[in-house]
Amino acid sequence: MSDHNNIRRRLRKIIAIVFELEESNLPDQPSSQNVSGWDSLGHIGLILQVEDEFGIRFETEAIPTLFSMDLLADEIERVQQSQALR
Repeated sequence: MSDHNNIRRRLRKIIAIVFELEESNLPDQPSSQNVSGWDSLGHIGLILQVEDEFGIRFETEAIPTLFSMDLLADEIERVQQSQALR
């Protein structure tokens, strides 16, 4: 399984847990627009869970822009690549 697919799979599980939903009930492209409870407070909880799960820290400026699973996955990959270069 590619890293990108693995990241997306793990993100779906985290989103389901944070928002107390069945993973099977999540839309194909989960985002703040289509997931119940993904408001500003829910977003912070999600970010904290994602950072913990992946062992990363997002840049403060990026956090408000990460409002979908796809954007989160892309940023996780970017941060992981950046950390690998250190």
